[in-house]
Amino acid sequence: MNTDALPSKLNSILARVVVALGVCVLLTAAVVGYLWLRPPSEARSALQIAYAAVATEGSLDLFLADPAGRSVKPLTQTPEHEAFATWSPDGKMLAFVRLGANASAGGRGSAGGVYLLTLEGDKPVERRLGEFSGFGWIEPAWSPDGRRVAWLRTVFPGPEGGPITGELVIVNVATLAAETHPLTPTVSATGVSWSPDGQSLALIAYTGVVAVPPGRAPMLPESSPIPIGAWVYSLTDRTLSLVAQDATQVRWSPTGEWLAYTNTDKGTGIRLVRPDGTGGYAPLERGYVMDLAWSPDGARLAATVWDDGQGAYVLNIYTVEDGSAATFAIAADRQSSPQYLAWSPDGVYLSYSLFWQGQGSLPDGNLWILDTKTGALFAFPDNPGLEGLAVWRPGVNSR
Repeated sequence: MNTDALPSKLNSILARVVVALGVCVLLTAAVVGYLWLRPPSEARSALQIAYAAVATEGSLDLFLADPAGRSVKPLTQTPEHEAFATWSPDGKMLAFVRLGANASAGGRGSAGGVYLLTLEGDKPVERRLGEFSGFGWIEPAWSPDGRRVAWLRTVFPGPEGGPITGELVIVNVATLAAETHPLTPTVSATGVSWSPDGQSLALIAYTGVVAVPPGRAPMLPESSPIPIGAWVYSLTDRTLSLVAQDATQVRWSPTGEWLAYTNTDKGTGIRLVRPDGTGGYAPLERGYVMDLAWSPDGARLAATVWDDGQGAYVLNIYTVEDGSAATFAIAADRQSSPQYLAWSPDGVYLSYSLFWQGQGSLPDGNLWILDTKTGALFAFPDNPGLEGLAVWRPGVNSR
């Protein structure tokens, strides 16, 4: 036996092992990188989102696409702005807001209002549901049974001045018959949130009446000594009950057990309260919260939160049962605010929109999608101008 040859043979074997391990590491890295960076719809192309984007003519239109930005289908093509779309529970219709020629006064005018889009055949069928008025996020809300669409209207006085009140408008989508529910407090015409049983709605309104002096423009004041709060309106007995002070957003949990609310002006964090105003839950978050959204099963609550330590917004997903939170970084290379959180129907993906100051009358913005299971973050194809305000089409799962 030639013992002198053993070291060289051993070195040769070790070298081959190192090469093999190196190849395995490279292959693993490639696979992990592919799984991290691939668009979510590459393996789950059945998912669809509706979103708003600036068209070539400079107006906002609605589009339908998969989460990778492929299979894009225009849903509206008008000179007006269309945005704030919401899906019917069966995924067959979209309610949305059209800002008409008088958009600066809340959309009142020739073409402004709340519209219904039925996705039938090659061309969607459009119907007008009614007028809206107000400022900010005007989001139509579907009843859980998909038969009605609700939204708030701020009611302003005439040139003589007087109190600003509100109306809750509920339209039957089959007959287009409208119910108008007058509301005495001054209403912040943003969004409403239905209870799962369809008998009540949560909304934001002042805890008193804000008045407009004679000759002043019809708009809500930037600040008011009258606090704002979360209310529950009962459709059964037509009563309005205050459930939480200092609230500028409110969301009803899918289980019906909780109302989650936050105050984006005072940064009071996220709090949970029972629909009757009792049983307040310890704050899930005490910092400044930009937006929040319940997961479809009601077990988790997502929120975009300002992190003083990082000097940036982060995305927190809270488990309601124990109050624990998973934190995800938000992609942002500008001074932008993450808003319009939306979950995919199966609770796997979470989308949000980033906005920043644009060149014209509209802000710029783009859309991002987070895989909540892996932490992978996907950028929707970024086109010039605003692109975002996405909502996921119900009835489609990624698994």
